Amino acid sequence: MDDAELQLRLCACRPHGQDADDPLMRAALDSLPRHPGLEAWHQQQTDFDRAMCRHVGQAPVPARLRAEILAAAKVSRARGRRAVLPWIAAAAMLAAAAVVFWMPRGNGVLSFAEAEVELVKMFDRMQTEGFSLDHVSDELAEVGTWLADAGAPLPYVVHAGARAATPMGCRVLDWRGGRVTMICFRKGGDSAHLFVLDRARLAEGEGPLSRDPAPVHHVDGRPVTAWGCRKCLYLLVGGAKDTRLDDFL
Repeated sequence: MDDAELQLRLCACRPHGQDADDPLMRAALDSLPRHPGLEAWHQQQTDFDRAMCRHVGQAPVPARLRAEILAAAKVSRARGRRAVLPWIAAAAMLAAAAVVFWMPRGNGVLSFAEAEVELVKMFDRMQTEGFSLDHVSDELAEVGTWLADAGAPLPYVVHAGARAATPMGCRVLDWRGGRVTMICFRKGGDSAHLFVLDRARLAEGEGPLSRDPAPVHHVDGRPVTAWGCRKCLYLLVGGAKDTRLDDFL
């Protein structure tokens, strides 16, 4: 069972153990420890589901709700869509509130593993569609100055391999209502792309704390590694699936 199938199954898993006897759910839950990147995601999903159940359970039920539901069945077809009863409007408001409740906040419900997947997929789309840089320079210090003037996240921790490579420039990306820096490097025939985001964009405690890169692993077949500092999180993504990412570390 790959990560995508596991997430699909667990998204349908109810939070209070109602699905424990379902063989498909049981298999997904039993395999979760073998997918450490998804354990934090599943815990957040479960916490969210429980919170939603609690909030919906606390919502007051209008005294006339039953009568209005029954009355809806008798509404003339001639009125068509104009027959919007109060209980329908209430249901729409509740659904909208649920969406607002679910959307990631600035202080974050998103895990670093989820952010990693989203940023790699965004980079894949950029490569497929073609992209330009906001600022072109082969001097890393000059790139940093431009980013500071733009108010974008800054590359406080860049490792020796990237410093020995040639910068191509940078771009400031819009991601989940905020800004992410992308700095592009080339070395020989390879390229690597450093994404920098503020820690405050994710859930508290999410993301690596060490300035040392994590072991290179693959997301959607593309080599990636990550590290962190007090203020920022860093994701280095290979420009191709066979990029020697260690050369940039």
